[in-house]
Amino acid sequence: MGAKSGLPVSRDEMSLPTGFAVWLAGPAAGWVGGKFFWAHWDVGELEGMKDGIVERGELMWGVTGWPKDVEAEILV
Repeated sequence: MGAKSGLPVSRDEMSLPTGFAVWLAGPAAGWVGGKFFWAHWDVGELEGMKDGIVERGELMWGVTGWPKDVEAEILV
């Protein structure tokens, strides 16, 4: 399928997503809630980037904040 679409085929070892799933199910991954990840990411490398990811609010998708021009009395 990758060749037909022009996208490269992943050549990751099966142990990479398997290890990621095991890590994700454990207590060390408690900080990842509400974030998007790919199962082929290296857990050691991801842990090394943890502080920056958390500080900058990266890997999240959603609505943040509230429109500042909405009148408070409208919210009933």
